[in-house]
Amino acid sequence: MDPARLKAVYAPDFAGFDYSVAPLVTDKAGWDKVEEQFATAKLDKLTVKNKKIQILGPDAFVVSFEGMGTSSTVPQNNGEFRCTDIYHREAGGPWLIVTEHCSTPPKAA
Repeated sequence: MDPARLKAVYAPDFAGFDYSVAPLVTDKAGWDKVEEQFATAKLDKLTVKNKKIQILGPDAFVVSFEGMGTSSTVPQNNGEFRCTDIYHREAGGPWLIVTEHCSTPPKAA
């Protein structure tokens, strides 16, 4: 949960929704703050299930998944989530997330 490592995977022109922040975040500086908050959750285990990868072309792909985050330090932060990330290969090589949408699953009726 190193904030610097978390921030490094996002593109400079990033936009996204986080389950803990209501409005659309449309700038990297704003998203860096979201990632700093995420790091404070002290999650020590992330379990991913139902992952689907869709190839959009040689320089883009989508990853959608469901997950569970657990914290032995701050158990009230334990919870389910679902995310869709769109990756794009930057000129010169690195794959960065350009769009992320995370939310909590709806409660069963």
